[in-house]
Amino acid sequence: MEASGWKGERGSALACCAADVEFFDELTNAYGHRADLFYTEVRIDGVAAAMCASLVEGMTLCGFKVAFDPAYGEYSPGLLNAVQEVRLFLASPELVFAESGANAKSFIGSYWRDRVPVAKALLPCSNVGRLALAGLDVVKRAKRRALLALETLRKPREAA
Repeated sequence: MEASGWKGERGSALACCAADVEFFDELTNAYGHRADLFYTEVRIDGVAAAMCASLVEGMTLCGFKVAFDPAYGEYSPGLLNAVQEVRLFLASPELVFAESGANAKSFIGSYWRDRVPVAKALLPCSNVGRLALAGLDVVKRAKRRALLALETLRKPREAA
């Protein structure tokens, strides 16, 4: 389904890479066995028009993979599926947080009123990357020291 639309055209659909398909299958099987796979689907006349696989970690629903059939695009099946997922989320008292994983400018990002950053991470994948991260860490520490020194200078001196 995902590969039949723009993700397939761009080559970013899961089905475009056998290793990605294998990863998705292993991940959803593992979460399914733990009963932490949150799967929703919209069907029209018995045919899947949109689906979403999300993962549950603790009290958080983490959006993972969304797809819709472009043949049903005029009915906004992706949005209908998102609404269904929100309904099921709200009906699940064990879930407190939801993270779509979507860009704030996406259609999903547009209907969440509050956003909280989850994490930012830089992971080096070469020796040059490790060196760059080490340099970044040195710069951050120097910046912290400079800000502390500036703060100390700005504090009014107590009268003697």
